[in-house]
Amino acid sequence: MKKYFEYLILAFLLIYLVRSALIPAWSELQSDFPNYYISSKILLEGNGEKLYHDDWFHEKGKMMGIKRHTRFSPFPPLTALVMVPIAFFKPLAAKRIWTILNIFFLLLAIFLLNKITQWKWHLSAIFILLTGVGLSSNIRLGQVYIVITAMVLLSYFLAQHNKDYLAGIILALCTVLKYFPVVFILAYAFNKNWRLLSAAMITIIFLFIIQFVIFGPDLMGTYFSAILFPHLEGRIQGQGEFSHIYQTWEVFLKNIFVFNAFENPNPIINWPMGKTLINFMLTALILVPLAYILKKVSVYDSKAKLNIYLYTISLGVFVLLPITATYHFVLISFPVILLLITIKSKLKPIWFWITVSLYAGIGFIPLGIFFELGDRLGLIFYYPRLWIVTVLYFVCLLVTFKLIRNRFILSSVLLKSTESNN
Repeated sequence: MKKYFEYLILAFLLIYLVRSALIPAWSELQSDFPNYYISSKILLEGNGEKLYHDDWFHEKGKMMGIKRHTRFSPFPPLTALVMVPIAFFKPLAAKRIWTILNIFFLLLAIFLLNKITQWKWHLSAIFILLTGVGLSSNIRLGQVYIVITAMVLLSYFLAQHNKDYLAGIILALCTVLKYFPVVFILAYAFNKNWRLLSAAMITIIFLFIIQFVIFGPDLMGTYFSAILFPHLEGRIQGQGEFSHIYQTWEVFLKNIFVFNAFENPNPIINWPMGKTLINFMLTALILVPLAYILKKVSVYDSKAKLNIYLYTISLGVFVLLPITATYHFVLISFPVILLLITIKSKLKPIWFWITVSLYAGIGFIPLGIFFELGDRLGLIFYYPRLWIVTVLYFVCLLVTFKLIRNRFILSSVLLKSTESNN
């Protein structure tokens, strides 16, 4: 009976994915795919130094038959290379090829998850598909986060099989394309995997040199000053700083404390210093227990503490991110699966199901309904995903504190998994 129920869930998730993602992805050109596609076409034409000229970029898109508003300014320069192999096709044909590639990498992620967890195939598929709206929007919009997630899983699988240099190179490439995977490199650094760390750092430096050669110092200067550093502060050129869609503490606190004549004319308290103070306290609340955990587990077996480093650091960073989009949360599947491995092997099932419920909530939270509630009942209702992500992080802390208190070590489970893979 249980197995039939699992297959019923899988069928529901697959139907949802086909209807919400595959069908529209096959027939429509939605953002963000046109931005990647146009940037690759521009690069092939030899005009890479103009990528951040938004008006010119938009006009180039119109010349290619793409009528929707397009711009490259939120993206790192290297992402202009992503669509080069398919930029020779017409826009919709290229989008269909990219959709097929996204499905391939989705299947690769399920395959790698199966190898890492030793779960049954359908359970591995259910877990990835539970990223829900994030996965759907990634395919529908032609984003790259399924590819990044599969590559992060591959790097972990390779590192578990002593392919540290290759794992580091993969993580470095993911980091230069989409910043977040740098937190996984940081976790390996705490675990003193110097081979992976050295390979990652050398690759990152090499890729930045390549970008300077391809795009020139002027564009790279624009990237650092107008794209990267503002992004880290929660500001994206051409997009509002107060939009509830971002679902972050940075934006929530701005709406409470920061006046803006156009975007936030009626803050609850017009006190910008209050935002700074609460941001500082929140950061301390996230980082202090994290630092305690990192110190305590440093004496554990290398394979045991690596999982703890990976899920605690990355989930903590997810809470502190200044800007998030729904499709970013495909990536959260990696730290959550490591957390579930830890829980399932050593703690009561209730913790496993609490974590799975929060994870599924992130994937399927109906933001539209909560935005309507926010209009009627107040600011706090606009941010359901933020509250779930924050609770998930503190659940991960509580689980890890329990492990530390009881001196549970995961090494036997990981060693058994590794041996069975070999």
